[in-house]
Amino acid sequence: MHWIISDIHGMFNTLRVLIDNVRGKDKEAKFIFIGDYIDRGPFSKGVVQYIIDSHANDVFLRGNHDDVFDFLINGQCVSKLAELMCGSVTFDAVVRWWMFNGIPNT
Repeated sequence: MHWIISDIHGMFNTLRVLIDNVRGKDKEAKFIFIGDYIDRGPFSKGVVQYIIDSHANDVFLRGNHDDVFDFLINGQCVSKLAELMCGSVTFDAVVRWWMFNGIPNT
């Protein structure tokens, strides 16, 4: 069966409990992760590392928080999402948006 998980937002412990519970009921579970792996929760790096290490055969989609992070790291977004959220796609505008949506925890 396929299981869809979204909006993890740095909540590593919650994610592990959820996946352990699913695997307890469905040994052949396949996961589709629907973005927003980072921000808000205290363990964004742990979430990203865990899904890279433990879920290579699963599906990963990008969320708006992931798109903004990519902009800050690489200077571009794959979508127009940052422009819609921040008003303009400038480094300052994106950082201002992120200040209200998770950068302190990330």
